[in-house]
Amino acid sequence: MKALHHLRAFATVCVAASSLGASCQSCTDLNITSVTYSAFYDSLIEVRLLNSGPISWNYPSLIVYDANNDTLAFHEADLFALTTDQTIVLPLADGATIPTGPINGTIELWTGFNTTLECTFAVTIDLCPAAPCVPLRPFLFTNNATVAPANIAWHLEDSVGTTVANGVFHLDSTHTYVNDSACLAPGSFSMVIDPAWTDAEHLYFGVGTSAWNAPTLQAHLLDTSTISFTLLEACMEGTNAIPEEATPSIRMILVDGMLTISTAQDEPLGRVDLYDMRGTQVLSGTVMSNVAHIDLHGKAAGIYSVLVGNGGAQLCAKVFVASTGR
Repeated sequence: MKALHHLRAFATVCVAASSLGASCQSCTDLNITSVTYSAFYDSLIEVRLLNSGPISWNYPSLIVYDANNDTLAFHEADLFALTTDQTIVLPLADGATIPTGPINGTIELWTGFNTTLECTFAVTIDLCPAAPCVPLRPFLFTNNATVAPANIAWHLEDSVGTTVANGVFHLDSTHTYVNDSACLAPGSFSMVIDPAWTDAEHLYFGVGTSAWNAPTLQAHLLDTSTISFTLLEACMEGTNAIPEEATPSIRMILVDGMLTISTAQDEPLGRVDLYDMRGTQVLSGTVMSNVAHIDLHGKAAGIYSVLVGNGGAQLCAKVFVASTGR
């Protein structure tokens, strides 16, 4: 997500609090950190709003305007208040002109069931996140409080069946809802419970994002062991999507645990970052020549994303690391 620049019309309202006194809600306490497409639905956008003040703002709602001051999205009041970290989901307005790149826009915060304008934020909106991947939250839960302990394997695979993330859910009577993490670039994927679980009457699984109140995908394991989905479909062909292979100007060769990255241009590779299947950064550095040798011995087996900054353009490739040991 591009950095957001705020110009605020401030409003401060004191609201009744506990017997300790009164607390004041102020627009200066609010910070909009991202405005993006919803991960699984390109007809929705998500606004993440951080609140460093009191949990208040009675029945809040948002209106997002584009650069022409036309309504881009509107969220009716369905929350009691704004918590410290709130993701608000807004349907795109009928007939709205959807931006294909960063635009200057405006967001209004209303309260009291859309009756009182409280704050106005001037923001830069880029609906496709600029991060190399989107944090996801695979999950599994049961409505059977006496469930027997079980370890249930899951994996995420891309459109050609390559596993891009995996893990194991441990379920028992004290852990009836369990979740894991992954990080994927825009594209088409499936979440798979493998092997299919035989005692599945009370088991449900799905995938969401790191924002807990954002839309999720969910299925009954008794009906299916696979959920197919498209992540940020509107961003797949844009500059924020990560290609499967690096462009020909960057060459990557992995031999016996040693990764060699080179470019035919006589210029430094620049920043090199390595991410594992969960999107965790496991290596980072700056290379001041056109060749880099990276020792991957000791790294866990799996698929890694390698990001290379070359002349200001960020390139990406995926490499498979076998169990290299030492």
